[in-house]
Amino acid sequence: MVNRPRGKSDGNSPLESKRLLATLTVLMRGLHSILCALACLLTAGCGLFGSDDEPEESPTAAKLVGRVASVHEADGFVLVQGFDDLKLGDGLLLSARGEGEQTATLVVTGERMGRYTAADLKSGSVSVGDSVYARPIEEESEMPATDAPIGLPTGGLGAE
Repeated sequence: MVNRPRGKSDGNSPLESKRLLATLTVLMRGLHSILCALACLLTAGCGLFGSDDEPEESPTAAKLVGRVASVHEADGFVLVQGFDDLKLGDGLLLSARGEGEQTATLVVTGERMGRYTAADLKSGSVSVGDSVYARPIEEESEMPATDAPIGLPTGGLGAE
């Protein structure tokens, strides 16, 4: 047996190997955690410095204006319950969208009572509860000054 001073070892004892392995394992786990956190910050960082501005809405984007309140198929018209006290102008072209692919084209007749507006059913099929959208048309020619938004018939898509 070889006499060695206490506290010194040649590094071959099983106990020291286990300690070294445990230390390396802890260090590797810590390094792995740091690398994962750094990778997350780098990939998420791309969105951190972007602009906070919301995309501008197109002036001709379809706007939800109401819902189909009743359908009078035999007479060829529907009643549209308007949202937000909107006044739908005479002759305004509307689009009704139901579940799935169901769509219909409506034209405002000008008859109204409170929040309800009559619209002729021009094409497609419509059901009670379908969403009704209006899409203003932006014209290139100069329009006479009216209270109506650009591209809408007189009466417009504005508040009453």
